[in-house]
Amino acid sequence: MNDNNVKPVIEALLFVSDKPVLIEQMRNVFKEIESSLIRSILEELKEEYYNSCRGMRIIEVAGGFQMVTAPELS
Repeated sequence: MNDNNVKPVIEALLFVSDKPVLIEQMRNVFKEIESSLIRSILEELKEEYYNSCRGMRIIEVAGGFQMVTAPELS
């Protein structure tokens, strides 16, 4: 899987999970991708969701990452 395909897969993993997803769990999906790159992509996604006025946010919680409703809408 190339880097361009990683971001939408991470986004989908977060969307379907009702619990925080750990980077190590994501590495089980992306065996050839380093944890540092996964974290970097997660940070990009966090910024994209925050800056684009979407109804969802990605937050870091309990040692993992989770997609949640934007606080102003909850």
